[in-house]
Amino acid sequence: MASSLTDRLRRQVRSGVPPTPGEDPPPSAAPGTAEGIEPAAATPPGVPALRGRLEALFRASRARGEAEPAGAPTGFEPRLPGGAPAGRPETIRRGDVDHLALLVPAAPFEATRGVRGDEAALLAGDPALAGVDLGEAIYLDLETTGLSRGAGTVAFLVGWARFEGGRLAVHQRLLVKRRGEGEVLRELDGELRKASALVTFNGKAFDRDLLAVRYAMARLDDEALLGLPHLDTLHPARRLMRGTLPSCDLRALERHLLGVRREHDVPGAQIPRVYQDFRRSGDPARIEAVVLHNAADLLSLVALPGALAGLVRAEEPGAVPGAVLFRAGRLHAERGDGGEALRLLAAASEAGDAGLDAREAAKERARLLRRAGRHEEARSEWSRLRASWPDDPSAYEEEAKDAEHRRRDPAAALAAVREYLSAAGGTGSAAVLEAFQRREARLLRRVASRARR
Repeated sequence: MASSLTDRLRRQVRSGVPPTPGEDPPPSAAPGTAEGIEPAAATPPGVPALRGRLEALFRASRARGEAEPAGAPTGFEPRLPGGAPAGRPETIRRGDVDHLALLVPAAPFEATRGVRGDEAALLAGDPALAGVDLGEAIYLDLETTGLSRGAGTVAFLVGWARFEGGRLAVHQRLLVKRRGEGEVLRELDGELRKASALVTFNGKAFDRDLLAVRYAMARLDDEALLGLPHLDTLHPARRLMRGTLPSCDLRALERHLLGVRREHDVPGAQIPRVYQDFRRSGDPARIEAVVLHNAADLLSLVALPGALAGLVRAEEPGAVPGAVLFRAGRLHAERGDGGEALRLLAAASEAGDAGLDAREAAKERARLLRRAGRHEEARSEWSRLRASWPDDPSAYEEEAKDAEHRRRDPAAALAAVREYLSAAGGTGSAAVLEAFQRREARLLRRVASRARR
């Protein structure tokens, strides 16, 4: 085996291994003249050209890296809801970990402190949040060495925010050396144990699971991490804003809901490389942009629950897009609050929003009225739907069901079925037409049976 491997290595040498990019081969090292190595065969065709292309790619990549050094200061500064500057964190180095702190007024975040537990539960779809005070929650955001949640990914910057009296305190822990990770995790665990709930942005899919892996590797109990009621703000943001905003990432949400615009922020995809550059150089300026990016994420994270709760509360419906009112109404309906759902759906219909599917809004309102036992109002809603969309079978079907089963009037049900078959004119879905024809035949038998009595 060893002999075979040696032979293979010799063949590689004879074929011409490309030199280190940017270096010329030593002039005395003529191929095939080293002791114990046979004279080299001719270089295979195409190898010099391939070697040249690889060297050119390497030089171009290195030039790009030198032109745009990772983590270079950008002039970016975190901002409060509404756009006022928040300042920069103060840093104290303690051994292997940098401790950073930023204190800002709590007033811009009062909307979040005012979110009731039932509203938090509504947003999260989690009854465990019903008794939670978000003023006592911990708001968590991580910067990591990658996007995998496996054992090789480290949270090199752990940031959290808490309300402390009249201020919001942002705390960040930066790993100057990896061996400081256990210290950071233990401190974080202590903060989690004092909190009423955990609030994140995409934390259920990433942050929490990654920390659970790091806890396991540090042999820490993850009871507080996994046991806290968890509001992941990404989920209600998507439910309410998808289709209204071009994206539901944090930057889009903070721009449209919080009045915050980020300029000159470090792109998230560059953050792992910035941290590696910082570790190699030890230069704090290299990592400053990431620290500020994380602080900005935390400030927006704290403000977001208040903004989302304001949408589902819709105290001033005219200020909320109709499509968002419609989704908020659906959210209330799914959680069993039919009265609030009907109010929001009615407001959505009145808004006349171009982004609102008016037909779906009418259907949803009619179904909710029926479930609430308000049958005559539901019938009126279905009648309006038939008038506006005469080719939609659902309104005729609901009228037929109501007439046959609630009002015990098969003749009226038959009339509704025939009205659809006439309106469709044979152009509807084959499956739908067949279902209506079967219903028509059954109703004809019932009408005939009743006439013979």
